[in-house]
Amino acid sequence: MSGVVQSLLDESLLYHYLASQHKAPSALYYGTKSNLPEWSSLRPEITLADKIEDLKADILKKMILLQVHKVAQDRLTQDKKNRVAYLKKTLSRYRKFYKDGYSTKKGKKKSGKPSNEPLDKALEAERLRFEEQKEKNKASSISSQKEQLFEPSDILLTVDSSTNLKSNSEVEFNGSWLHNHSYIFEDRFLIRLLVGFTLLHVIMTVVIQCLTVDYGFSAPLRDDCLSGWEFIPVYVVGSCEIFVLGPIVIQYIRGVTDAYSIVKELVMVVLTTGVGMCLYLVFAYVPPVYDVRYTIPVGVWGFTTLWSIHLLNCGLPLLEIYMTNQRSKNLPRDRKHPSFEEVLDHPVLFEKFKAFSVKDFSVENTLFYERYVRLKTTPSILVKNFLARGLPSEIQNELYSIYNTFIRDDSEYQVNLRGETLREIELRIRDKDYSIDMFETALTEVKLLMYQHTFKRYLQQEFQPITGYQNNQDYELHSILV
Repeated sequence: MSGVVQSLLDESLLYHYLASQHKAPSALYYGTKSNLPEWSSLRPEITLADKIEDLKADILKKMILLQVHKVAQDRLTQDKKNRVAYLKKTLSRYRKFYKDGYSTKKGKKKSGKPSNEPLDKALEAERLRFEEQKEKNKASSISSQKEQLFEPSDILLTVDSSTNLKSNSEVEFNGSWLHNHSYIFEDRFLIRLLVGFTLLHVIMTVVIQCLTVDYGFSAPLRDDCLSGWEFIPVYVVGSCEIFVLGPIVIQYIRGVTDAYSIVKELVMVVLTTGVGMCLYLVFAYVPPVYDVRYTIPVGVWGFTTLWSIHLLNCGLPLLEIYMTNQRSKNLPRDRKHPSFEEVLDHPVLFEKFKAFSVKDFSVENTLFYERYVRLKTTPSILVKNFLARGLPSEIQNELYSIYNTFIRDDSEYQVNLRGETLREIELRIRDKDYSIDMFETALTEVKLLMYQHTFKRYLQQEFQPITGYQNNQDYELHSILV
């Protein structure tokens, strides 16, 4: 930008200089005035008023250029002040702990040497504060980017309030047992727990089948289903899985909503399994109902439970699809909805769309789109590109942070990209070939995924038809935004 302005300014000054000397500017390019009309015939004698107007135009251009330089310098000065203030604040916090450790009697050992215990406590508190912030980021993926682990660079935080994503208030550490053992709610721990219970169940069953006579692999045929004490340990383990682990899972997912009714199906499966287990134990070990086993074998209750779970997992979704198709047939053809681009451009609609993407298990797409578009449209990029060639280090750091958060393999919010696109981005990251449009191909693919999948379900679930009963027994359909 500065080169273009300077070039225009130089041409203007050269033009007015030649005009003041009564020479045609075209002589500069042709090297001679032969075969050219007289300059006096093209332009009359320059008056004093013309010179004054030309001088005013030159002064105005110079003032604009100086103002742009001043704005850019002010932005850089403010960035430096913010970074210095942050460093001073961090340094003063550690100095406070360090000073308290040497000024109080508790901070000294009997040998007279000062103790580093306050400083160690400060470091431990800082580490725990960081871990708490990280856990909150994982537990609240629908929040804005101010709670993300990979925060944007300082240059984006000092442009205006719309890009200021950092929280001003410090997070206080809460040393509760739940926070210290928050790993029990992670997916890996729950999967390991389920696998452990299943292996224990299988091992106990195999041991009973191998070591007992009545329940062995070569046991004689019987008219009734034997229910002895040998299988009590197996039933105890199974009951723990259903009546202990099941309520914990329900409590953990309570209040979570999704677009596929997974939570509802999981709760119904836990309840159905619990009822089936109770019926099985009653008819297997309660003496007054022993005679029923000759008519209804005990194994029927287990089969009924499994068949009910199958209907919940397969039959219920088919029923919902059928009902949705029936409702779609009754909708008017001219019903209007906001377009995909309107949803992306409108702040309120985009926030609703982003919240829905959490229920649709595709929040990484909307977060990537929001963060990358915000980076491309920030005014700081224009200021930096005016002052120096190439991208500034802050923008490069932000691009690398976006890569680590959304594109790198096994990243926290990895988006689904083609292998060719992923390899191209990784090559540019490896070569440090940063540019503001390096993620354009990824952005196009993410927008296509959002349009083909998330946006379709968003319209189906968030824009619902309302029927109003009229005097002529007709129904009038309206579309509203939930």
